[in-house]
Amino acid sequence: MLYPLKARFQKLAEKLAYSGMTANQASFLGFVLVGMTVLAFYFGLRGETPSPALLLVPVFIFLRLVMNALDGMLARAQKTASAAGEILNELSDVVGDTCSYGVLYFLIPALQTWIFVFIVCIWFCEFVAVLGQALPNGRRRQESF
Repeated sequence: MLYPLKARFQKLAEKLAYSGMTANQASFLGFVLVGMTVLAFYFGLRGETPSPALLLVPVFIFLRLVMNALDGMLARAQKTASAAGEILNELSDVVGDTCSYGVLYFLIPALQTWIFVFIVCIWFCEFVAVLGQALPNGRRRQESF
């Protein structure tokens, strides 16, 4: 469903690459968005009733996913991609997702087991993504699934 939008997104990445935005800047912005997600969860769920801060969570998560995709595209467009960058990208995904959703472990004690299982599933998905580099041509092709 999202892959038809990929060509448009790649054109946006090209424009940003020529505008001077670097892959590292996209990654840093992604980490800022992780922090904003954690804060939105915290302020949205810390009281007796949920607050409107929770409405910001999907926005921050979406923008973080955009930055996550954009950093790799910018690195390829600017010819600054490296094996170390790919490893750091996957590691930042694990850390970012763990922080973003791990805050729920402390805010919703009744769901701690399910939140833990969800985070382990996230780690497993990232592990499989890294293993995807071992596929022929060393490239992941999610759209073929």
